[in-house]
Amino acid sequence: MEKEFVPYGLALRLGSLGFDERCFRYESVKKICENQAQPGGCQLPNVHCAYPKCTIDSSVESLPIPTWQQAFRWFREKYDLEGIPQRAEEREWYKFWVYELHEDCKVMISSEIQFTTYAEAELACLGKLIEIVENNK
Repeated sequence: MEKEFVPYGLALRLGSLGFDERCFRYESVKKICENQAQPGGCQLPNVHCAYPKCTIDSSVESLPIPTWQQAFRWFREKYDLEGIPQRAEEREWYKFWVYELHEDCKVMISSEIQFTTYAEAELACLGKLIEIVENNK
């Protein structure tokens, strides 16, 4: 079942873009401490800080972890961007395409090829969608 959900790092980036839809899976996360430079200051955005004598920050949030389908649909609906990971015609590797959607057509704005697994292509495709929106902010 774990394979159905976007990895934690990408979910954090989606959250920073405004993703706030209801999801089947949520993780509790702690905001990064303001005292990062001090000894014992939390530098990790999670509930269980690995630094000794760290005061646990009480600002715990719930981070939605979407399924892959939810994430790709969110980009289509919110940003008119479509990402399509798929197997290449020769079936020895995988690729992805990213399109900008318009009323009467779609325009390819990015593509990458030669991933060894579908999961790698899917991960890279979603990362590219996030990168495109981050760069256009």
